Amino acid sequence: MWPDRLEEVVYFVARHEQMEGILPPPPGVTPNFDHPISHAHSMLVASIVCPILAAVFVAARCSSKAVAKTWGWDDYTSILALVRFFLMLTEVDRLTFARSSQQHFPQPISSVSLLTPLLKFLYAQSLLYAVGIYLAKLSILIFFYRIFGVNKHFSWAVYTITAIWTLYSVANTLLIIFECSPVRKAWYPLIKGHCISLINIAVASGYVNIITDFTILVLPVPMVWSLHLPEKVRLALLAIFATGTFACVTGIIRQVEIVKAQPNIDITWLNANSSLWLALEMNVGIICGCMPTLKPILRKTIWRADQKSHRVLSYEYNGRKNLKSSAKSKTGDGLMDASYIELGPPGTNRDVHIAADKSRAAKSRLGQGAGGIIKTDTFGHDVSYRDPDEPTQNIRQNEARSYTRNIPGDAGWPTVGQWGQLNQTVGGRLIKTIPIGSSCYKNTYNVADFKEDIHIYDEASCANVQQHWHEPTFHDKSSSSIMQTYFTNNTCNPINVHGDCGIGSYVQYAIDVRNDQDAVAGIAFAQEYNVRLLVRNTGHDYLGKSTGYGALALWTHHLKSISPVIQYDSAYYTGPALRVAAGVQVSEVYDNLEKQQLTAIGGECPSVGLAGGYIFAGGHSPSSSSLGLAADGILEMEGILANGSSFTASPSRNQDLYWFLSGSGAGGTVAYMKSVTFRVFKDFPVSGVIFTMPYQGILTDDEFWPLMDTWHTLTPNITAAGAYAYAFYQKGYLQIWPLFAPNLSKAQTIALIQPLIDQVDALRGTHTKLNYNLTSYNYPTFNTAYKALFPFIGSGTLQWSSRLIPAQIIDSQPLALSQTFRQMFDDGATMVEAIMNPNLRVSNPVAPNSVLPAWRTSVIDVVVGKPYNDSAPLEQMQVDRTFITEQWTAALEKLAPVSQGGGAYLNEADAEDPSWRESFYGYYPRQLAIKRKYDPDGVWYAKTAVGSEMWAEDSQQRLCKVI
Repeated sequence: MWPDRLEEVVYFVARHEQMEGILPPPPGVTPNFDHPISHAHSMLVASIVCPILAAVFVAARCSSKAVAKTWGWDDYTSILALVRFFLMLTEVDRLTFARSSQQHFPQPISSVSLLTPLLKFLYAQSLLYAVGIYLAKLSILIFFYRIFGVNKHFSWAVYTITAIWTLYSVANTLLIIFECSPVRKAWYPLIKGHCISLINIAVASGYVNIITDFTILVLPVPMVWSLHLPEKVRLALLAIFATGTFACVTGIIRQVEIVKAQPNIDITWLNANSSLWLALEMNVGIICGCMPTLKPILRKTIWRADQKSHRVLSYEYNGRKNLKSSAKSKTGDGLMDASYIELGPPGTNRDVHIAADKSRAAKSRLGQGAGGIIKTDTFGHDVSYRDPDEPTQNIRQNEARSYTRNIPGDAGWPTVGQWGQLNQTVGGRLIKTIPIGSSCYKNTYNVADFKEDIHIYDEASCANVQQHWHEPTFHDKSSSSIMQTYFTNNTCNPINVHGDCGIGSYVQYAIDVRNDQDAVAGIAFAQEYNVRLLVRNTGHDYLGKSTGYGALALWTHHLKSISPVIQYDSAYYTGPALRVAAGVQVSEVYDNLEKQQLTAIGGECPSVGLAGGYIFAGGHSPSSSSLGLAADGILEMEGILANGSSFTASPSRNQDLYWFLSGSGAGGTVAYMKSVTFRVFKDFPVSGVIFTMPYQGILTDDEFWPLMDTWHTLTPNITAAGAYAYAFYQKGYLQIWPLFAPNLSKAQTIALIQPLIDQVDALRGTHTKLNYNLTSYNYPTFNTAYKALFPFIGSGTLQWSSRLIPAQIIDSQPLALSQTFRQMFDDGATMVEAIMNPNLRVSNPVAPNSVLPAWRTSVIDVVVGKPYNDSAPLEQMQVDRTFITEQWTAALEKLAPVSQGGGAYLNEADAEDPSWRESFYGYYPRQLAIKRKYDPDGVWYAKTAVGSEMWAEDSQQRLCKVI
């Protein structure tokens, strides 16, 4: 009879080592010692071809991650799984396997000395398989978490499955290691001891593997299908994930082979079958795990074959002048019927007659940047310059879709019907931009798609626009208007009515976002049709970040949710906190908290969106010298990435995003931000002082300037007392309005500037006509002081540059400070100084953040500006812009270089500053790496934002990637 236990066979062979053929063949097997049937050929193919294919896919995965610069632990575990398989197939093991485990037992085995290598291999194979299959599945689970982990329920599902799989794998591995006691008995069966059945372990392990295979296969299906993407895209993604079915099938077949071998002692023959499918299962699993990660390398190598447009585009900056460009009118369907069209006085919506059957050449004033062609190295740094009169460097649009963004008139620009579908998707809240100044123009054309004329001239509406043009609250109700007229290219200027009114640099369309679905739809639409995408809130934009020709804007102004004050409890902060949505403005937060005897760090202008670009760029405040910057108090934030997935970032979750967004600029740099939770403070009393002194025709500039030297020496003491000051001066006038002092008395507050007052009084002895006004106040709460003391701040009245001046420059280089500021003053600059010091002691940041380090030592945030003349030609304003950059920005950077603690607040800086990466950002390489990690395709773009050096506008304002 054929023995039913391996141990009996071993003892039988041991007793009859010299008796060839003494053991009868397995049932149904005819002995053939001369030409035994062998699995050698199939095993050789499996042992060579499978790992080579797996290695190719892992190499492609690594190449994709190198292109996208998004390495993660899923990649490392995938590599380890592959390495483990190669270890299992070392030359020694393959030779042993080839000799002893491809034929019917016991034909190749006539002694225990030949059986021992087989048992060693089976032992090593089981152990390495257990480790390898664990790593392969762990890699897939980590990958799923990286993609969909922002979903709380999905995260917990991954955590649970990973925990169960890890515990099982550890237990299974230990069981394999210690299957025999002593361990050596696993391959030396004649020594004393006992063993459990290895075949039973293999059978149980196989069933567990099949269950986990199918669990992991279906795990991402609900998440993929819930993405706000076209159905064909979602089906394509599911098809990629469904490649895991092959791994499931190979696992099932391998299990069948193991079960067939269980009652049969013909282990050398039947084990070869299961080992063959083991090799296939392992490598197919690795390959399937790599499939979803290959998009970047596939796009880089074969994407260009899918492009149909062959337009030649130029990377060009053609000087500081206007161009008139035209596009041929198209006939056909009229413009979609938008639910409402932004026009006229704030808060009103009027019907606009659209003549759909008319056509004419559309004319547009298109803005351009500073002259010359820019080339960059692989890190985006400028390395050469070429005159625009030389032949331009061209690229073909079909080289890659992501090289350019479509603008109206391009073949890829969405059709009217496609915009209409987006309008339906967002509940009729897609707004076609018609600049608010267009009611002053009798001759206007359709600014959205160059198809039809529109006639919206209205004398009363025009008068209203002109009256309120420089009021921030007039613009913050608009889905397109920004407060810095220069960045609209002066189009549809209601003050200087001339020529045609076109789209200029305004956004083409805006979605009035009311929920996450609206934002996700806009993000997906922009990527599907390759349209420029940006985020805008109130229009408080002094660098042109929230506008752009041909852009689709996510307008967040109506997201006004304010949570009740909560008691936040975490490892990094315990205390009161407030959560606000993206559209909530500073005054709304102040009013809300005052009722609860609380306050928060917010801006000086009441209409600034607190949870927008303000807080994410740092956010200074009247309380910054005592409480720090707004970004220092961020506890957590919620947003949506370019892939449509939501996330929460905090000091304990998505820490790199938290670090980046707490100081690196508007959320539109790397994500759409929908809410932020921040700490709030117990309210406090405030003393305030207002000092004004007109001196036109009374003092000469030489007599006046020593007052400013004295003022500057006082600023470190003002900030050390926790106070804030807002000083404004130009030829003929000085004001400190206000000096804002939390928790100080009136006498203490006046004492902070007493040396300046004494000096003015001394001048009055020789200049009897010199008068000044000095008033002081006490207020019980922050908000009452804020409303009473801060003057109206207009919009669009200045073009400027700025610099953060550290205390050590004031102390050690007073002459250089005086000479630099005096030169700008003599040039006719309007000088604005915000006096504050949000050092780390008072700021006490919730966690490490990316706030510009210059903030921690600065005492003066100086803004120097030239008046923006609405009645002057745009060319003159461009000349002023160039002067500011070449003269004032350069002088300020020389006075306070980055190496000595200088810098510039990225929300109030010179948009043309050639050193913006160094001046605006303190950790640029790290910030750029995070930008590339979460937005590898550059979906989000804003001028001077992190990563913006990779893009440039051509002569038609088309956004192009710089290569």
